[in-house]
Amino acid sequence: MNCAYKNREKAIEKIMAPVDHVKRRLWIDNHSAAGEDFNEEVTVWHNPEAGDDVLLADIQQKLSQRGYTLTALWEMPETAPGGELRLLWMDKQWFEAQLGL
Repeated sequence: MNCAYKNREKAIEKIMAPVDHVKRRLWIDNHSAAGEDFNEEVTVWHNPEAGDDVLLADIQQKLSQRGYTLTALWEMPETAPGGELRLLWMDKQWFEAQLGL
C-alpha cells in the first residue's frame, strides 16, 4: 500500500512540474521588521538554466512582499548535489552583526 502511494505521489509531481524544471527543497531563514526570526521549509520548481541568482531574487521578492528579509537560504540534502545540506546564500552584514563584528 505504501509503495502504491509513493508511486502515485511521484506521478502527480511529474504531471504538476513545469516542463524542464527541477524540484528543489529549500530552508529559508528570514526576519520580520521587528527582528523576529522565522524559518520555513519550501519546495520550489526551478528552471536549472536560470541559475541560483534568479531563484534567490525570486525568494527575496516574495519575502519582501510579506514584510520579511531573507538572511540565509539553504538547499536540503534531498535535492542538493552530493546529498548534503548546501548553503546557497547568506546575508553577510546580518551574520557579522550576530557575531558582533
